[in-house]
Amino acid sequence: MENSEQKNHLLLSMVRHLDRKNVAKDNDLQINIINMVTQIAQQAKVHALIPIVTALCDLMRHLRKCLQCSIEYFYIGRETSKDNSILHYSLEVCIMELTKKVGDIGPILDMIVVVLENLPSSPIMARATVSSIFRIAQIAASIPNLYHKNKVFP
Repeated sequence: MENSEQKNHLLLSMVRHLDRKNVAKDNDLQINIINMVTQIAQQAKVHALIPIVTALCDLMRHLRKCLQCSIEYFYIGRETSKDNSILHYSLEVCIMELTKKVGDIGPILDMIVVVLENLPSSPIMARATVSSIFRIAQIAASIPNLYHKNKVFP
């Protein structure tokens, strides 16, 4: 694969395929797509670009769906499925890799604010949304700010 930025961002758009009807029903295919995006993100350069933040927003929505499924299983007394746990882990790893590539967490925080402004009214969905936002905020807070690395502050 060439290291051109256009191809990296084109491949990062694969996250959009998680919403397709035939992919949404197949957890194994979702996990494979997310793992492929993670590997592409590991090879990408650091940029604060809109496609990466958009991919993060989509991944956060899928993380919310995983958490919502776990919460619903908890309330009915069932154990979370193994596929859901693997998908959850893959999503978190992919989010971590993409967050490293943004460089500045400002756009990520802006995305979080927009999601919080549109918080769902359903209690289960609201809990899952807040949990996914909290997890992304934890991941973003652990990433060093590369733009301030070489600056000297008084």
